[in-house]
Amino acid sequence: MSNINRLILLGRIVKDIESRTFESGAVIYKFSLAVNRWDKKQNKEIADFFDVQTFSKLSPHLEKGMLIAIDGRMITNVYKNEQNETRKRYIVDANTVEICAKKKDNSESSQDNDLEGIDEQDLIGEEELPF
Repeated sequence: MSNINRLILLGRIVKDIESRTFESGAVIYKFSLAVNRWDKKQNKEIADFFDVQTFSKLSPHLEKGMLIAIDGRMITNVYKNEQNETRKRYIVDANTVEICAKKKDNSESSQDNDLEGIDEQDLIGEEELPF
C-alpha cells in the first residue's frame, strides 16, 4: 500500500504574504492560515494555525483576511536551534490555492466585494467535503 500525504484546508490568511525570489526567477510565497474547528471539551470554536508555502501564480493577489482553500501536502523541516537541540517545523506545501471570499469588511462601503451576500457555509456543500 502506498503512503498518502495530502491536506485540504479552508481558512483565513492571518499575516501579510511574504515572498522570496530565487535566481531562477521562481517566487515562493509564505503565509499563515487560521482554520477554525469545534472543540468539544471547551464547547467553542478555536483556530489552528498553519504555516503555508506555495509557488502558486495566484499568490500575489492574496491578502490578509481572505478566505482561501488550499490543496497540498505536509512537509517537515528538521533543524538545530542555538542550544544545538534538534527541532522540527511542519509546513503546508500548497499545490493549489483558491480564493473563496475576499477580506471581511465591516464598513458599509463594501459594495465592491464580488462575493457580497454569500455566506461562507454556502461556498462548499457538505456533500462536497472529502470526509
